[in-house]
Amino acid sequence: MQFGIAYRERGTVQRSPDDLGRAVDLTRRALADLTLLPQHRADVLSMLALALTARFELGGRDPRDLTEALIVARESASADTGPGRYTRLNNLGFVLNANLHHRGDWSLLAELIPVAESAVATADNQHDRANAWVLLSIALGRRAEATGNLNDLTEAVTRARAAVAASEGRPEQAGHLFNLAKLCLDRYEFVHSIEDLDSAVTYARAAREAMDDGDPRRGDLLSLLSSALENRFGLRRKVDDLLEAVDVCEEAVLGSPPSSVRHAAMLSNLGNIRRVLAEWTQQLSDINEAIRVATRAATIDGEQGPSRRSNLAACYVERFRIDGDIGDLDHAVELLRQALARVPTGAPSRAAFLSELGQRLVERYSAAPAASHALTEAIGLFREAAELETAPGLDRFRAASRWGLAADQHGRHLDAAEGSATAVSLLPLVAWHGLDRRSQEAQLRRWSLIVTMAAAQAITLDRLHTSVELLEQGRNVLWAHQLGRRADLNDLRAVAPDLADRMDAVRRALDAMTGPVRERGR
Repeated sequence: MQFGIAYRERGTVQRSPDDLGRAVDLTRRALADLTLLPQHRADVLSMLALALTARFELGGRDPRDLTEALIVARESASADTGPGRYTRLNNLGFVLNANLHHRGDWSLLAELIPVAESAVATADNQHDRANAWVLLSIALGRRAEATGNLNDLTEAVTRARAAVAASEGRPEQAGHLFNLAKLCLDRYEFVHSIEDLDSAVTYARAAREAMDDGDPRRGDLLSLLSSALENRFGLRRKVDDLLEAVDVCEEAVLGSPPSSVRHAAMLSNLGNIRRVLAEWTQQLSDINEAIRVATRAATIDGEQGPSRRSNLAACYVERFRIDGDIGDLDHAVELLRQALARVPTGAPSRAAFLSELGQRLVERYSAAPAASHALTEAIGLFREAAELETAPGLDRFRAASRWGLAADQHGRHLDAAEGSATAVSLLPLVAWHGLDRRSQEAQLRRWSLIVTMAAAQAITLDRLHTSVELLEQGRNVLWAHQLGRRADLNDLRAVAPDLADRMDAVRRALDAMTGPVRERGR
């Protein structure tokens, strides 16, 4: 088994599929030893789960490796005695998280969080406890991503900070700092607190200093740091942040093999940052460099191909805004059409691509109003995006808002009223049940202007009753949520009592999340 561990560690560091294949084979051989004691067998199973997961992530992406890894990790963790209990639980948590990440099976969260909590409870030294806190912080962060619950994300940040403090001076602290930086950036995206953004930059910089150049996580860390710096530039408009983000992205590109999928992602990130720099400088040399980099990224196909074409389109749009060549805008529209054609009809991400193409067509119409078909097509795309039920609620809402605003700006009053009314009807999906009360209120404050715009557009059409209804609809989103949870379950209980009990439990949990919020002292 020790040889298997050595090959797995070397294969992970050097990103060698051959070493990872040897690790799996050697660990299987160790498992075939019939003289293994139950505890030793559990340990070997745990090592096999890690080797299979590493081979999937860094090798051939065979989904059977992930499936088997989860099966053997669960079997390993079921051996609930012996000194290796913490390690087996922690490894099971790692494999669960990998399955959740790569397969999008959010049902695994119900298993991941208790496993992480058990790992914390069984850790008997500071080093193990720090690793277990990291696992729990990742699990809580995942749940926050799935439900929008800010409390989970805040608890995740707290656990991650404890892990960093407990690993002071140890080599694994670099990874713990990376995890903490990611969670701080995630929380910034929830509440838009500049303190969280500053923390994300600080921790990511520290992780960059502490992490080995050859660490396979370094590219992802550099991407996170560049994203945090770009966001902070957007708030403070300090060009030093933007220039640092460019340097960070260039390091990430140089550190990724040119033939890898990761290389394309790093190129795409660099193209985006250079586009933002060109937006700031308004220099053709900067936007031309952004286009050059983004074009290289777009030529590397794969599952992210549509996103890379969209990023390249954004570069052409920016060059149009700098030098006014409408051919660049036409090129951007064509790239977005190509991107959209690669996204399946019912895919959740399709709404964002529809909305982006629509917005660029609106810009095309504004530049050349004679092409009236562009505005008509844009409104149709916004409508399709807003009606795509598989898409995230926020993407649908944004598309409807763009629909209402674009039509209003160009005198299409009927279309404007329909688009804005659709946006108001989607507000319950933006401030949905899974958010805690503060997050729901923050979303409603953020988008409150769409309600007044919808009401004003209805008045323009002399639809006074509709105007009042829209204002009431926008005002009563949270109240409607509460009324919806008061449905009578007697009929359901008569035919499915277990399901009725589960509905009651969910209702009580939601009531607890959205209860009264205490006001801060004045």
